[in-house]
Amino acid sequence: MIASLYNTIHVTPIFDEDGIEMESAILKSTKYTPPSRKPTLSQKDKLILDALSTTISNPTSNHPQSTYEKHPDLVGKSFAHIKDWRTESYKALDNDNGSPNKQASNQQSFLRSKTKLLSFKHVEIIGDYCWIT
Repeated sequence: MIASLYNTIHVTPIFDEDGIEMESAILKSTKYTPPSRKPTLSQKDKLILDALSTTISNPTSNHPQSTYEKHPDLVGKSFAHIKDWRTESYKALDNDNGSPNKQASNQQSFLRSKTKLLSFKHVEIIGDYCWIT
């Protein structure tokens, strides 16, 4: 976005083909900076994020010690396996819609939201494990 002011100046009269006097303008730059918009999450994105929170709060299995050996950055974090997050998200999407969605629709919604949540840094993923930042 470009922010500028303009001053109208009158020059020797020049007329357009309709006989209307033409004017000229000089643009002056300003120090105005438009306010930045915070990225917003859609209702589906929030639903998918809530599904991750639910998955982390209600783990379906304990994480084996080998998980921590393979990914030491997970030590001390509350996280979930992406497979469990996906399953919980599909349930949430079906409940939100009031009826079961087609599998492809759920997959696409989950993938889009996961990508958005990662890019907005609401979620992090290492290997097959994810957590809320």
